[in-house]
Parts: sequence; structure tokens; C-alpha cells
Amino acid sequence: MVVKYNCITRLDNFYFICYTLTMKTCTKCKIEKELKEFSNNRWMKDGKNLWCKICVKIKNKNLYQNNKDRIIESTKKYYKQHIYKCRKRNREAYLSMMINKPWMSSYRHAKERCNNPNCEKYPRYGGRGIKFLLTKEEVKKLWIRDKGWLLNRFSIDRKDNDGNYEYKNCQFIELVDNCKKQKVDRG
Repeated sequence: MVVKYNCITRLDNFYFICYTLTMKTCTKCKIEKELKEFSNNRWMKDGKNLWCKICVKIKNKNLYQNNKDRIIESTKKYYKQHIYKCRKRNREAYLSMMINKPWMSSYRHAKERCNNPNCEKYPRYGGRGIKFLLTKEEVKKLWIRDKGWLLNRFSIDRKDNDGNYEYKNCQFIELVDNCKKQKVDRG
């Protein structure tokens, strides 16, 4: 454990050394890592979990794989018993996302059209070889660049219809204009 000393405090002739931890050893993998690689745990003395985030992720993945049917069944049972509560929570999360990050719906839909073979629109996008190469940050930059907040119903558009979803090839435009453009392209 690496300790970084910050200050020495005097209180009634006793000296206290104030320090902050910068490194910690994971008790699972026995590797010394930075504190940011551990999740917070207010019950621990140092405020961090004993296992690093990677070890916890591996443990949770194995736990899910070993108990997949039971977990899915209990989730469905909970949803049936608390259907209105779940719907309300999902609706609130959706509305919050649409208010705080409206570009994320375009990001998710475009990514699904290109990467998910089960998507209805996959044959016209991913099936034609169109790749989704945008990051969330780039979509946010597009939103700001094209002033997406001024559009009534926004839509992400590719300037070159045969090109990939890339920063230079994309723009946010009105959904109506995008639909007209598709009709012209199809002839």
C-alpha cells in the first residue's frame, strides 16, 4: 500500500499525520492498483471495496452464467408483481435521458441499425456494409454543431448515403427533410 502524506496536525501536544492512499492491493488478484480501479464502499475503512472493479466484474459474470435461468425467472416474477412501479421507473428514466441527453436516442437507434442483425432495418444499413463508427462524444458534438435543440423532430443523417456513420459524414436535420431525402434517393 502506497501512502502519500499530506499534512501534520497538532492537537493538545499530540501530532496526527494526515494521509491519503494512492494505491491499494486487490485481495482477489493480489495486484496493486490505483484507487480509481476500486468501487466505493462506505463500510470499509479506506472507503473502497476489497476487490478491484475487474475482479468484481468477472465474479458477477460467472455468477450470472451459473444462475442465468434462475435470475431471469426471478426478474420476470418481480416485474409481474411490480409492473406499474417498473413502468413508472422506466418512463422516468427515459424522460430524464430525453431531457438531459436527447442525442442518445439517435446514437442508440443508428448503432442498432448497423450492428444488430435482429433489427428490422438492419438489411438497409448493416446488411449493406454500413458501419457505425461514431462515439457518444462525437454524436454530442454533432448535436451541438448542428444546433439540434432548435429542431422540432431531429434525425441523424448521412451526407453520403453509401458512407459509414462517421463524424464527417453525419449531420442532424429535421426528420421531415430526412424522409424527403430518402424518397429522392430511392427514386
